[in-house]
Amino acid sequence: MRKKAASRILAYVLTLCMIIGNITWPEITAKAESITKDLKPDTGWKTVTAATDEWSDYGKAEIRFSPSSDLASMKAIADAGYKTLKITYAVDTFTAASGQNAGVMPFASYGSSWSNNDKWIDLSKSGQFGTVLDLSSISTTSTEKVAFGIQVANLQAGSTIKFRIVSAVLAGTKNSSGGSGSTGESGGSGGSGQGSADLDSIGNTSSSVTASLADGDGTAKGDGYYETEITINNKSNSYIADWIAVADVNGSVTAVKDYSSWSALKGVFSDGKLYIYPNTSKKSGAVNAGSSVSYSKLGYTGTANGVSITGVKVYYSSQSGAFDSFIGSLSSSSGGAGDNTGEINTDVEYNYAKLLQESLYLYDANMCGSDVSAKSEFSWRSNCHTEDAKTTYNGKTVDVSGGYHDAGDHAKFGLPQAYSATVLGLAHMEFAEAFADTATEAHYKRIMDRFVDYFEGCTVLGSDGSVQAFCYQVGDGNVDHGYWGAPEKQSSRSGQATFTSDSDTCTDIVSETAAALAAYYINYKDKKALSYAEKLFTYADTKAKKNSSGPASGFYNSDSWEDDYALAAALLYKATGKSAYATKYNNVYGGRTNPNWALCWNNVAQAALLYSPNSSKKSVFVENQSGLIASKTQSGDNNFCLIDSWGSARYNTAHQMTGLLYDTIYGKNDYSSWANGQMKYILGNNAGSKCFVVGYNKYSSKYPHHRASSGYQGSVTGNAYTKQAHVLVGALVGGPAGSSTSYVDSSEDYNQNEVALDYNASLVGAAAGLYLYVKNSGTDEEKAAQKVVPKSEVSSELRTISGESGGNVTTETTTKTTTTEKATKNPSSGSSTGSTGSTTGSSTEKTTESSTELRLYQSKESHLTKRHLL
Repeated sequence: MRKKAASRILAYVLTLCMIIGNITWPEITAKAESITKDLKPDTGWKTVTAATDEWSDYGKAEIRFSPSSDLASMKAIADAGYKTLKITYAVDTFTAASGQNAGVMPFASYGSSWSNNDKWIDLSKSGQFGTVLDLSSISTTSTEKVAFGIQVANLQAGSTIKFRIVSAVLAGTKNSSGGSGSTGESGGSGGSGQGSADLDSIGNTSSSVTASLADGDGTAKGDGYYETEITINNKSNSYIADWIAVADVNGSVTAVKDYSSWSALKGVFSDGKLYIYPNTSKKSGAVNAGSSVSYSKLGYTGTANGVSITGVKVYYSSQSGAFDSFIGSLSSSSGGAGDNTGEINTDVEYNYAKLLQESLYLYDANMCGSDVSAKSEFSWRSNCHTEDAKTTYNGKTVDVSGGYHDAGDHAKFGLPQAYSATVLGLAHMEFAEAFADTATEAHYKRIMDRFVDYFEGCTVLGSDGSVQAFCYQVGDGNVDHGYWGAPEKQSSRSGQATFTSDSDTCTDIVSETAAALAAYYINYKDKKALSYAEKLFTYADTKAKKNSSGPASGFYNSDSWEDDYALAAALLYKATGKSAYATKYNNVYGGRTNPNWALCWNNVAQAALLYSPNSSKKSVFVENQSGLIASKTQSGDNNFCLIDSWGSARYNTAHQMTGLLYDTIYGKNDYSSWANGQMKYILGNNAGSKCFVVGYNKYSSKYPHHRASSGYQGSVTGNAYTKQAHVLVGALVGGPAGSSTSYVDSSEDYNQNEVALDYNASLVGAAAGLYLYVKNSGTDEEKAAQKVVPKSEVSSELRTISGESGGNVTTETTTKTTTTEKATKNPSSGSSTGSTGSTTGSSTEKTTESSTELRLYQSKESHLTKRHLL
């Protein structure tokens, strides 16, 4: 019985084994969990000179970067599970050796070893490319410090190459148990930095990966402000390292707020779509399989009729930083901001012809020297500080008379004076037609001649013609600020001139002065100005590079010299076409990132980026321009962009101007509408009904902080609201420190009511740019408002200046048409006669008699033939 039972059991077992043997069991394997690591290399552009070595007669150049300390060796990288390194790189300009094909090799270098995995990528054109190093086949045991990079070989020796690393991402696997499956994904490989504007070639899409929004239905938080939170739902079996959500928008987003200091989200609005992505400095884009991650929050402003999100599509990748290049391309190709102001004060005329005309008069008010009576249009100004003409340097008499008082005071500070001349020069470079149309060309040129004559007078040349020193300040700021009264009555400041030296080279001031002279040459082809510009730049370039540290630093303390130096190099390159200037620009500014600030005396990075010899800086400029609008726009008070509370109107008009310059240079309309709305705010379209341009309308500030115009003698204290002796027509005051409703119009308030050369420089530029914007794109109503105002209506205190060029303008009036010819300086003979800055032009000034208005253009029904401190 036992034998039979045992036999039956054995038979059952054998039968069962046969059955089991025919079953296909699920294969239980260790799941290879994908891992990635962004090495975050320096992504700035590098300009390198190709050099030969013992291995090759052809030039080569390379960029290196090191991983973080926890992955400092090949062994550490292997132990962490990483097996490959994907390097995305970009090449802008290069020169291959004659008869050779240039090529790129990714490499790993550790100890005495160097390996490129036998990889060679032919380089035949500029662009963005990617390559992968198989690290496991190079070394997994070396404990020596490792560096990675790319080397470009077969270059012409001595030539320069401009290239950069875009991204560097380690990838590998980490073992863990679990199943696997397919999600039916579509899209690309998810590689980092593919350089394509098509998201489908960069990321994946899947019905299993979706986004849900909170507060994204168009419900405003107030004053046209909206917020959106997003949750990424990953129901797939794939790990997500990075993502970007593309939202279809009904309505227009005027500005995306920059909450990057605390928010987990960032965004860009482009071509009717809102691109939302993680702010990885606060929260990674990682979403594990089968989970959801929420991100908060994105803020933005929109049009008055509402903004709503109608649909969202999510692109994702297994590699961190996968969408960085795409986001960068959005910044370079889109950006911009529309007019987000409303009509609050209907009793304001927006006449940019008049604004341009009047904005120049601040320079008449601030003239200094022995010829003010002959050159200033204000009858209440006369000669002052004539002792400046007898300044000495090393026993040599140097005439540093002329030029302009800085602000509401009377010192002549080099940095804001040079900055103002540069900004005014850029205004004419791009908006010359506005000066011609409005008959302000002659006035403008007289102002610029004075700047140029002063800069040349401040330059001390040696017997060989090279710059020995530059006078960068006239007047002691502390002594000057202790005086309140007319400059004509101020005591002598003899001996109060400061020159550069080997210990105080003032690279910032000297460079900015060179930029101003280069811009003047571009506008008027004055060879003497160009000669001085090049000599001053050589001085700045060859001397030790330092910010000014002398007495000016207590009033205008520069943070950097690089921006001034780069702008000078860029404008000299534009003026001369000499490649050496482009190289010098790239050596200093090739890797410049977002300055995150507006154009001002202390930061001309925006202009340096805009006039970069290479177009790659366009995207950085847009990132800064759009970013400040997004982050600094107030949610109330008609959406004024308040960049800083000290001199807010100055920063605002400067940002208007840089946006208008960008639109003009690139043939766009990204910022002009926004600037139009902001300038309307400046002129009185605000909650407080305040105009921040003196004398422009009945809402204008009446008590600017300005010694010469005030008529107060002895002290401003106690005269906050005392009627001033003269109207400082066209002067831009500091503006509101907060809301326009809390603005204080007081002579004692140098924060909100100071005026300055640099304030008005950007006002002139913005007015000229907006005049042309309205001329070309404005409504009939806006166009009809553009009128040159007779001088008798501007001020009863203006006098006629003889011997200056006209405005090259043909205008139609209700009674007559007046034409004057534009005269420029003789390019071969220089700019001045004597030390007074008088010009050699022979045509007469255009004047407007009686109350006839010059209508510069009319509606479509009427054809017109014309073409700081205290």
